Amino acid sequence: MVSLITLLFLIITFGCYGCNQPVANFSANVMGPLHVMNYNDPDRFEDPLDWQSFAKELAVAKQIGVDAVSVDVWWGDVEAQGDNKFDWSYYRKVFQKIKDAGLRIIPIIAFHQCGGNVGDTYTSLLPVWLWDTIKGRRSVNDLKYQSELGNFSEEYVSLWADRYVLPQYEELMAAFARLCDENGFSGDLDEINISCGPAGELRYPSYNSHDWLYDAATASGFWEKKDRSGNIILRGDRTNWPHRGAVQWYGPLALEDFQAKMKAKYGTIQRLKTAWGPEGQNLTGFTAIRFPDQGTDHGYPDGRIFKADRFFLSGAYYQSQYGRDLIEWYNRSLIEHGKRLLNLAGKVFSGRKFWKIPLGIKIPGVHWQMGTLGVSQPTAPRAAEIAAGLIRPGKNFATGFDLDAEAAVNGHGYAELIRLCQTAGRPVNLHFTCLEMGNNATGGMGETPNQYSLAKSLVGWVAAEAYRQGVTIKGENALAKGLQWTNEDFPGDWVDAWDHLDQALERYPYSGITILRLTDVTTVKNPQNGKTVGRERYRQLIAKFKQRPKNEAEVTVYYQAPLMQPPQPYRLLIRDNSKVTEYPLEYEGVRNQHHWWKIAMKAGNYFRFSISAEPSLIKVYTRYPNNGAQEEPENTIYNRAGDPAVYYRSFFKGL
Repeated sequence: MVSLITLLFLIITFGCYGCNQPVANFSANVMGPLHVMNYNDPDRFEDPLDWQSFAKELAVAKQIGVDAVSVDVWWGDVEAQGDNKFDWSYYRKVFQKIKDAGLRIIPIIAFHQCGGNVGDTYTSLLPVWLWDTIKGRRSVNDLKYQSELGNFSEEYVSLWADRYVLPQYEELMAAFARLCDENGFSGDLDEINISCGPAGELRYPSYNSHDWLYDAATASGFWEKKDRSGNIILRGDRTNWPHRGAVQWYGPLALEDFQAKMKAKYGTIQRLKTAWGPEGQNLTGFTAIRFPDQGTDHGYPDGRIFKADRFFLSGAYYQSQYGRDLIEWYNRSLIEHGKRLLNLAGKVFSGRKFWKIPLGIKIPGVHWQMGTLGVSQPTAPRAAEIAAGLIRPGKNFATGFDLDAEAAVNGHGYAELIRLCQTAGRPVNLHFTCLEMGNNATGGMGETPNQYSLAKSLVGWVAAEAYRQGVTIKGENALAKGLQWTNEDFPGDWVDAWDHLDQALERYPYSGITILRLTDVTTVKNPQNGKTVGRERYRQLIAKFKQRPKNEAEVTVYYQAPLMQPPQPYRLLIRDNSKVTEYPLEYEGVRNQHHWWKIAMKAGNYFRFSISAEPSLIKVYTRYPNNGAQEEPENTIYNRAGDPAVYYRSFFKGL
């Protein structure tokens, strides 16, 4: 039998969250088509054959166990004719088809554009009249994000212009509520998802197409720079994956806001100059504050430069107080934007038919340019996530770039963004993408850098932080790529998207999954063998994770704390959705230089808990048990202070 210390080390070192156990109330959803017209001929608008194809796919989805279909409610379609001139005819038909198939509906109130990015097979621009709503107050471009390259994005209105467009957001949501109320759809909604940025995600458009340089003369469509041998050394999509992207803070409204926030923080320009050091010495007042403007042109035409290059490459974004203030403001601005939209949605959808329906937001898995776990790092670690506004560096960022275990205290940078979901006064589901991906430090050739991707790690970190905060989190795949393949189609150790999805749901507390897209799990076939791989794999996954917990049995939990800590009345807390049940632990005394507590209790197969010295204080960490060398009796769990506290009873079966 292994020693107790060895046993503790084995349990704590190898991570596993779900250990192949089903989750109660697990939801299995699919994303509907961008528009029904996409089925047979994208150039032919809403052909009867398209609606027939849609109905057939909905029937298949229902048959394999899908619960709901998410549908983008395109602002540019329903209010195209003018302010407060709504046309809901298309969505009446779409929602009725979903309802007739016995499925539920997850509308996405799409304040963003469709078209121009990866996977967009349909185009719906923001209403043209929208850009004229601020005439006489600001310029039209002031409503748009402006990148460090000087380009303007029209995919989503800049969050710094919220005060101008929030009334328009409210009108659209109110009109949608009337649609559902008047047509009997209110009872069919599983969630109301709120678009908080480009692609419906709470982020800045740091890697979107407005910053890609096109040149029709090249076969690829991108502007390219070649060396003397004809090799491509630079392409005009340098802001896209897997590059760091371009920050979007260069518009005048953003600058005015940053200046105001720094004045509120420091009070006097002298205090700011003292804090900022060299970056603040020449400032004569808060209105003299500027964004980084030292970049390189990389051979781009028209003298175009990445203005924040030196800011990132020098490490100033986390080493200087100016950099830390700037990144924190950028991240906080995004979070405040999310709060404004969730609060507005809570206000609009507050009637008796809507108040029980949870809201939802989505954040993307920007998993590239992160680093590697203890090997090598990119020149500017985590700059892609920062450019998208998702994280702010923690206190010890310089030592581990918030990639190490200690960074779990701030959710590896995501704690504040996730905490947003607790501020709406009603349940908010958090959706996180890239569950189909693995870690990949390399990848890319020619002008494309190494990915430094930690997608798989990120999927676990975000889920663990959401669980720690009591936020319901659901997953998505970022791309449909790979859903039609199986491992058998490739030699070697290639792992397909479904394996990664399965592993993510096994190991981490995701309470549901949404698969992009309906067609991929009902119709698309593997070109190698003609099999509908997506359909069969999703059917299997749904059957596996929707099974309800059963087989209650007694489980014994031991808790170990350092001898230097005085004994105190610890409690074991079991969390079941929003309900927390507390059980007092029995003090066992001192053994092997540690205090020990114990509790024996009934638990089902699926069993999540935490240990606390305070009532109802949930403390969950990011490392969990796995199938290591376990020789203790079945249903015995050992846990020590400051380490993981989420376990699954049946993990110990058969070991």
